[in-house]
Amino acid sequence: MSDFLLPVIEELSKKFLFDFKKALIFIGLRNIKCIFPFSGKIKRGCRAVCWSYGLHTQCGCEVVKNEIYCFKCRKKKKNGKLIGDIGDRLKCRLLDYVDARGRKTIPWINYIKEKNLDFDLCLRAAKDTGVFISKEHLEKKVMRRGRPKKKIIKEEFIYNTCDILGTDFSEEILELYGNTNTAIDNFGNVYDLYDFGAVKRIK
Repeated sequence: MSDFLLPVIEELSKKFLFDFKKALIFIGLRNIKCIFPFSGKIKRGCRAVCWSYGLHTQCGCEVVKNEIYCFKCRKKKKNGKLIGDIGDRLKCRLLDYVDARGRKTIPWINYIKEKNLDFDLCLRAAKDTGVFISKEHLEKKVMRRGRPKKKIIKEEFIYNTCDILGTDFSEEILELYGNTNTAIDNFGNVYDLYDFGAVKRIK
């Protein structure tokens, strides 16, 4: 029957200007590719945490008797690459979890937007499969990428500074600039800091 419906739906999508692929998902002829988040219920199988585009889901693969991780995740743990145990997710709020690599969990709505998925269809798919989506996962958050910027504490130093082009030495008050290896004086001159003192850069 689907072979008959597909061309009909495709023609209707062209005439009435609706999305052909979304229509197939809506009427159940195609499954939506969507990852569901962890919402506080631990399922049977491997208890390892998977990255899953920032959702930190449970692996859930089959395990042998008396084991809590599958073969693949046991290997990761042995090599120090396992990012966490799903039980640790219950020790904090859903979106406060941070894995072994320092990555914080993102809301499900963020994942949907990043993957350009249809929210209503994803939510319907969750309900159809009996997956509960907590309200925390439905509130979008602005997630900053990369490592947080290091806070540089400004301190004043008194160095015996020298101009590498000349022989004049003077005493200047310098302030940390950019990182701990450079400094700047009141006139905007930049210095490289060494154990023996500060060397003025030539413009």
